[in-house]
Amino acid sequence: MDYSRILFVAPYEELAEEARKTVSFLEKPCRVIVADMSDGAAAAQKALNDGIEVIISRGGTASLIRQAVTIPVIEVEVTGYDILRALNPLREIDGTFGIIGFPSVIKGCQTVAEMLGLNYHICELGEGDEELLSVNTEEFAQTKVIVGDTIAVRYSEILNCPVHLIKSGPESIAAAIMQAEQLIEALEKERAKTALSTVILNAVHEGVVTIDKEGTIVNINAEAQKMLGLSSDILGKPAKGLFRSQLLAGPQVRKITGYPDIVNGKDLVINLYPILVREVHLGTVMTLQNTLEIQQAEYNIRRKLYHKGLIAKLSLDDFKGNCKSVRSALDQARKYAFTDSSILIQGESGTGKEIIAQGIHQVSLRQKGPFVAINCAALPENLLESELFGYEEGAFTGARKGGKQGLFELAHKGTLFLDEVGELPLHVQARLLRILQEKEVMRVGGDRIIPVDVRLISATHRNLNEAVEKNEFRADLFYRLNVLGLMVPPLRERKGDIRLLMDQFLSELAPKLGKTRLKYPEEVYQAFESYHWPGNVRELRNCVEKLIVLSETNLILPESLKAIPFITQNKIELANVSASSKPPEGSEETGEFHEEDNLVSIQGSLNDIEKRIIEKVVKLENHNLSRAAKRLGIDRSTLWRKRR
Repeated sequence: MDYSRILFVAPYEELAEEARKTVSFLEKPCRVIVADMSDGAAAAQKALNDGIEVIISRGGTASLIRQAVTIPVIEVEVTGYDILRALNPLREIDGTFGIIGFPSVIKGCQTVAEMLGLNYHICELGEGDEELLSVNTEEFAQTKVIVGDTIAVRYSEILNCPVHLIKSGPESIAAAIMQAEQLIEALEKERAKTALSTVILNAVHEGVVTIDKEGTIVNINAEAQKMLGLSSDILGKPAKGLFRSQLLAGPQVRKITGYPDIVNGKDLVINLYPILVREVHLGTVMTLQNTLEIQQAEYNIRRKLYHKGLIAKLSLDDFKGNCKSVRSALDQARKYAFTDSSILIQGESGTGKEIIAQGIHQVSLRQKGPFVAINCAALPENLLESELFGYEEGAFTGARKGGKQGLFELAHKGTLFLDEVGELPLHVQARLLRILQEKEVMRVGGDRIIPVDVRLISATHRNLNEAVEKNEFRADLFYRLNVLGLMVPPLRERKGDIRLLMDQFLSELAPKLGKTRLKYPEEVYQAFESYHWPGNVRELRNCVEKLIVLSETNLILPESLKAIPFITQNKIELANVSASSKPPEGSEETGEFHEEDNLVSIQGSLNDIEKRIIEKVVKLENHNLSRAAKRLGIDRSTLWRKRR
């Protein structure tokens, strides 16, 4: 630290000499000059040009310097020892003595004089009263001695009376120098903080404006100046000239985020943060964002991440269950995650296969890459191929200009999840097999090879072993997909988890529906546990949601179950087939159907149940596929594919 930034202004030579000795002893290169009263103030002003940052002086000289400069002024304190040294010899004087000086000297002298039993007269000077000559000469006529600092010397000449100067000892001088040293260190730290704050404020992309408790702008960063078209001249001016009054409510100001406003002709979003210290409002910090930039950034993020669903939103922890089969499946999934091998997840519809797929991606080495999902049963055959592999411009009528990336390209360095992979047409299966073998893709209508690095996870509710035996699924592709197989147990095989899932869905869905205190009675738990759940966890969730909606008290009453078609028998009546249905046209049967003919066994998997229902309807429609499809509520091609 450069202590030449400290200036000691001594009102008299003796004090200056004592200061020089102390500075030398402390090894502090503090400058020392002799200048009294107004001369000292003038010398201090001049020293500002030399980089002086702290001034030390005493008595009236210190008071005048403090009025003349804006930098800190430290006063050499008059200690009790200093006053005692000056007054102690006066005990031998017969008569009174006078005390002339500023308050800092007067108060101490009075106290010590009374302790010593001395008689005295006082003339207390105010700030800047160095030329005051209104001393009561009659009162001081019998005064033997005048006591004070350098100002008292001048009055002693007027009163023709000797003077005892109160001198500062080396300990007072040393204390003032050390105080100046600490003050400069504090100033340095403050400057460093200010510089750091300035760098940070100018580095952020947002505009930042600081307003004090008086409503004055005390800081503004470069970004805010640029946004508002202002210069630094705005500092020190009222903020109400720029911002709405409701944003400048003084001590009543509160935190505000996302407040849209027009400031200086600019569309901005304002965030307001009050500065509170022990609940006392000291000011406000505003951050400003350009509305158009926010909209553009949001668009870019959504376009990159969500437009194609390129992120996994679920983890393995989202798959709820404590039964042994669930724990085993999750343990397998975690082990599979750290490989790049293809995974085939098998399980009935609604068991949570996609949660497993997303969870595997989340803990895999590809977790920072994209997660791309497609339901192979949701797209027509002619669109599925172009969606998976992409297409070049002009590949077919309606093809996008410039072509389009396929899902394999979008999933590069990440994971591609093929849901319902068992529904892939055979010719698409052949192309998929080649991509898995060669790790490269060719777009529809294209003539160039595009390398792809993709980890494939597939899922199906079909029994692919049976599909392979029936030549409905390629055996070579099955073995490529099923390098690591994983079975997700149906809900009827993990009934111990039903209560856990019921509670999970209740806590998740009830707040969204405005019903936060709902509970199940034991009868509802038992009713859920006795049902076989052909729709698995998805069906369970839907039933819980329906019960929440229908509930009118804080308890889900067993009566509410009447609104849900719980099936407790092993028979289910076909939809749209009633006992009064007329026989299909051309049928040899006459009269009404028997009720027994409208029942289908629901033993086995959901796939088996669906197959029985389809065949029953086809038979009832006398194998007329158009009428059967209409009754089932699906189109003819879907019925044909399902029967295949």
